[in-house]
Amino acid sequence: MAKQLNQGSKNNKTNPQPKFILGVVVAFIIIFGLIAFGTLNKFRQQPPFPTPAIDPTKIALEIDATAMRYFLTSQAATLSPSDQSLSTALASALLSIPLLTNENEGYALRYPAEYHVVFFGRSVCFTLAQTDGCHAANAILDVSDAEGRTLANAADELAANGISSVEITRTNLKIGGENGENAILLKNIYSYDILLQLVVMHNNRIYVFTFVPWVEGTDEFQRLQPLYSTLTSSFTFLDKP
Repeated sequence: MAKQLNQGSKNNKTNPQPKFILGVVVAFIIIFGLIAFGTLNKFRQQPPFPTPAIDPTKIALEIDATAMRYFLTSQAATLSPSDQSLSTALASALLSIPLLTNENEGYALRYPAEYHVVFFGRSVCFTLAQTDGCHAANAILDVSDAEGRTLANAADELAANGISSVEITRTNLKIGGENGENAILLKNIYSYDILLQLVVMHNNRIYVFTFVPWVEGTDEFQRLQPLYSTLTSSFTFLDKP
C-alpha cells in the first residue's frame, strides 16, 4: 500500500520542460518586438529623401533662351515681304551673321552662315553646295544699270519670263532703308523653276533677287524663307558721299 502511494505521488509531479520552452519563446518574442520597435522608431526619425534642389535662375535662363530661339525662328519663317522692319531681337541676331559688302555695286547684306557666296560678273549667288558654280544656288542677286528703265519696266521684263497663263502676284514695298517704295515683289513666276523675284531700283541701278525653288509646303521652302528674310531684311545701300 505504501508503495502504491509513493508511486502515485511520483506520477503527480509536473514536468518542468514545457514551461522552460514557453519561457524561451516568450523571451524571444519580446526581444524581437523590442528590436523591431527600435528599428521602426529609428526609421521614423530619419529625414525624408532629399528633394532635388531647383535653381530658379537657371530655369529662367533656359526658358528665356528657348523662348528667344522660338521667337527668332518663327519670325524668320513667317516674316512677310511687306514687313517694314525687323524686331529688335531679330535685328540683334543678324549682327552675328556673315556680312557681304560690295562697294563696287553699292550694297551690303548678311547671309546665313551655312551658305557659300559665289561671284560671277556683277552678280552673286548663295548656294549650299561647296562648288564654284551657281547651278544649285537657292538665291541670286543680279545687278545692272537702269539705262532709262523704271522700276515698273524692270518688273515687266521679269514677269515676261514666266508662263503667261499663270497669274503673277505683284507687291510694292520698300527695302534698304528707303523712305518710299522702291521695290516690287513678283511671286509665282513659272520659268525654268518656280521663282520668287524681288526687283529693287536705287541710284540708277537695278537689283534683282531671285529665290528658287519657291514652292510652299516643301521641306526646302522652310529653308528658303529664312534665307529670303535674312538677305532682304539686311540689304542696305552704300552710297558714296
